[in-house]
Amino acid sequence: SIQMTVDDIESKAPSKSEELPEKVLIANMLKGFPLRIKAQYIITDASQNYYQEKSTESEVFKFNLKKINIPHNANVKAIVKKYNDQINKYEGGEAGGEDEISALELAKCNEVNAEKAKYLGDVSSMVNGYAQRQEYISRKFYAEYATWAPFWLAHSSTTFPSIQENYLRDVLNILESYIMTRKSNCDFFTDTLSKKEGKLKEWEDEYCANFKGKVGFGPAKVAWTCNSWGIEGGELIVGDFEAKFADDGSFEEFTFGAGLGSTWSIGNENIASMGMGASVKEFIKIGPDKISGKWGVNDFGVKTEVTLEGNIGNVGGEIKLVEASIAVNAGLEFGGVIAPILNLN
Repeated sequence: SIQMTVDDIESKAPSKSEELPEKVLIANMLKGFPLRIKAQYIITDASQNYYQEKSTESEVFKFNLKKINIPHNANVKAIVKKYNDQINKYEGGEAGGEDEISALELAKCNEVNAEKAKYLGDVSSMVNGYAQRQEYISRKFYAEYATWAPFWLAHSSTTFPSIQENYLRDVLNILESYIMTRKSNCDFFTDTLSKKEGKLKEWEDEYCANFKGKVGFGPAKVAWTCNSWGIEGGELIVGDFEAKFADDGSFEEFTFGAGLGSTWSIGNENIASMGMGASVKEFIKIGPDKISGKWGVNDFGVKTEVTLEGNIGNVGGEIKLVEASIAVNAGLEFGGVIAPILNLN
């Protein structure tokens, strides 16, 4: 709106006449030289004070603003680095990494906004005081200039609208000193988190892997969980075969294992019995690549487990107490119902 006013004043300003120097000289002679000299002195002195005061205020303002900007920029940089270091530890798309990344991005956004709010609170009073002093310096000068200019020069050469225009240009420059720092919109990260599909609860994950149904056929047994089925058998020298499926029902991989194992039981195996088994097996996992679909070796390593078994006749159940495996790709992993109790991870 101020710029529109300035443009409007310029469009209505009277054009300068070629006879203006002569008119100025005649007007000055008619008004008297003493008054003209006095007006000239007042305007010259006011002009010197105007530029000196504005320059001093500007230098003090820049110095104080720098004292606030340096720690603010350092704080923002430290916040961003802290969260970026944590985000870099995750790989989006693997093991729920997107959730952790979105949560960290949201926390970073909120903390940076809090730092910006503190910064604006510190700088606002300083900017307001600076703007008020600069406006007063400008208004004082142009008020004296408007009063004495007609006695120094011909009125036609220093019209009042032109003085208004210069004052308004000063106001525009003062307004540019206000710090335009806006807070970031953190809603994007909040929406991303809220739209994520919930993961299976940890108990449900453990239930599928640790609780099995089992049917015996002589030395061999067929076992199943909610997402796999397999055949296992043997005593001392044991082996197993397992087919595993993803949560959506698609085939995931075959696992072949062989090693040493033993079972201790009480009761009559033909009627009812309870027992405990332990084994150490080498294993290899074969399945299709999720992207290309080509079959290959997904992983291999060594697995040891301890189980608690119970059966009535040929039908039985099994609880996996502890399972530990080390594999080339998966690394070291712990499972079983006792693992969380022992804080194994």
